[in-house]
Amino acid sequence: MKTIIEYEKCTGAVCFESVKDKQCFYSGNVLYMKILQQDLDAYKINNININAISVLNAGLTFFQQDETVNIAIREYKIIKK
Repeated sequence: MKTIIEYEKCTGAVCFESVKDKQCFYSGNVLYMKILQQDLDAYKINNININAISVLNAGLTFFQQDETVNIAIREYKIIKK
């Protein structure tokens, strides 16, 4: 069995502050996940200017609360062999 996870960019833009914790979103054509300070603390990452991680290359970044992003819709496909 194989599970494929696809993310589709929603067309309507929202402010970063409305993205839920651990929810994925697009900024431009890059897929990110919103992360919490407690998650950063668990990995001993002490930079306070980090609130998102790139899903593709694990790059840490910071978004302003009023920055516009596009929510990503996650779809699962299960392929049975």
